[in-house]
Parts: sequence; C-alpha cells; structure tokens
Amino acid sequence: MKMRNRITDIKMLQAHILQDYLRRAFAETFADDTWKSILYDEVQKGVKSDYSRSYIGAWDKMHLLGMDHYSIDDMDTTIISTILKGPTGGPFGRCKFKKINQYLDNLQEDRNIDAHATGNEGDSELLQWAYISLSNMSRFLSAVAKASDCVVSDENRISFARKYQTEIASLRSQFEDDYKEALIIAAEEENIIRDIERIKSSIKPFNTYVELSRQYLNRRDNEGKIDLLLYKKFLEIAADAGIVFACARVGDMFFTGLLTDVDYIKAAEYYEKGFSHLEPSQKLSLASIYLNNLSNTTHSKEEAMAIIKSCESPRWEIITYTSKEGYEFYTVKRIKRNS
Repeated sequence: MKMRNRITDIKMLQAHILQDYLRRAFAETFADDTWKSILYDEVQKGVKSDYSRSYIGAWDKMHLLGMDHYSIDDMDTTIISTILKGPTGGPFGRCKFKKINQYLDNLQEDRNIDAHATGNEGDSELLQWAYISLSNMSRFLSAVAKASDCVVSDENRISFARKYQTEIASLRSQFEDDYKEALIIAAEEENIIRDIERIKSSIKPFNTYVELSRQYLNRRDNEGKIDLLLYKKFLEIAADAGIVFACARVGDMFFTGLLTDVDYIKAAEYYEKGFSHLEPSQKLSLASIYLNNLSNTTHSKEEAMAIIKSCESPRWEIITYTSKEGYEFYTVKRIKRNS
C-alpha cells in the first residue's frame, strides 16, 4: 500500500520539475507576467483545434481562477509539455532546447501509463514503473544541465538539475525500502496462512491455535519489542479464515481501539462470528453495542438484555460505565472474597 500511495509523490515531483523549468525559462524570455496573455491566446486557440484534449484542463482552470490569479504552479504536465513542444518559431520557442520534445514525450508517457492503471498492479510492477518514471525525470534534468542552446543560464540550469536529482535519489530510495518492506509483509502473510492451515487440519484445533497464538505474541520486532502488529495480523487473518477462536480477540481490538481505530460495527461482526467462544466480558461488550444501536444489524433491547442476564454469576458483578463517546456500556467486576 505504501508503494501505491507513493505514486502520487512521483506525479508531484514530475509536475514540480516541469513547473520550475518553465518558471526559469519564462523569467529569461518574458517581462513580468506578459506570458499570461500570450498563453491565454494559445490555449484559446488550442481548445478549438484537433488537439483540444491537451488544452482543455488549462482552459478550465484559467476561467476558474482568472488570469490574474493563474500561475505556473497551476499548470500540470500536460499543458507544460504542450507549451514546450510547440514550434521553435512560436511564442514559447525560446524556452526550448535541442531534443526537448523526446524527453517530454517520455514524461507524458509515464503519466499516460499511470492514468490507465487498474489498481491491481503488484509491488514489482509499481517498482518498475517508479524506476522508469524517475529515470525519465533524471534524463530530462541531465538534458537541461547540458543544454548549451537553452535560454536559461548555465549556472541556473545546473543548480536546477542538482536540486531535483537529489529529490529523485531520495524518492528512489524510499521506493526501494517500501519494496523490501512489502516482500517482508508478503512472507509474513504466507507464513500466517500456512499456520492457519495447520490449525484447520489439526486433530485438536483449539490447542494448535493457542500454541501458535502464543508464538506470535512472543515475536519481537527490530527494536526487541513484542510485535503486536504481527500478532494482530495473525488474529485478523485467522478470524477471516474461519478460525472462531480468534474472533473474540479481534472483536476486542475493534471495541477498545487496540492497534486500530474503534469500530463497533466490526467489533460486533467478529463477536458474532465467535459468539460460542466469547468470555462474559466480551458478551457484555456485544450486548452494549446492541443496546446503543452501534452494529449494522438490528437487535432488540430484549435480545441484548438476555445476553447480559446470561453473564450473571456469583463470581463477579455486572456494572456499567460510560465510554469516551458517551455510551453506557456493560462489563464485569470481580467480587473480592474475604479469606
């Protein structure tokens, strides 16, 4: 998931690189904001041409913001590439340099590939796309730095290239770390699935579950602390795979917000799946959810009170307390015996 979310960082970096280059080129080509009226005319003509798709986004934004407020920061890869790929004799021709079009084509192609992504790409595919996209940005920067025919000065071009090459290297390193982490997570999940199969095929499934549950609870992370996230993952995968013994613990996690956000709907779902294995305190939590109408199914007050009554015992007292959200919940309190 981290890798997929980080794709947005690549999009932003690509846009920032092109915006920054255009800003530097415009500063050497136009006086103040005179480029705005020129661009407006070019975009207006563009939306009426056979290539309107390249201009329509910028046209809409210009009208939304107004040209007084429209800036280079509002331009995306599509409109910047369209501007820079224009003819050498055109109004923005001085912003070009030799072979700039082929580098812009590569950057646009990266955006097109991402735009047609299905969301089902694996981590290796995402890493490959990231490498290609970052490499194309790096090639563009190198081309800018070497472009002796560019209107931007040598010192300005080199500082520009160095700045973003550093950002590219950092982002590439983050992707590599994410990929390594994804491989570790995938291996963990495979091990958990194998252990769940052990539980299902065991002659004594409850005993096997308890044994494996203790093993996961005793696992340590890189800092030597109990790896509670791995333990939580084991319980959730086990519960979702039909291991009813794990359902109560997962229900507790969602009910209390342990290692996750409080979610009474999910808590109720897991408590219901493992109802026959719930402890009295867990049954009372489920009844509390029903009484406060916090589940996604309808349960009567009588049904909830019947669960509460079933938890009565001379060994403990059933008490109420107020949750952080202001709900009245039920739980048990052990009765102390005088020795």
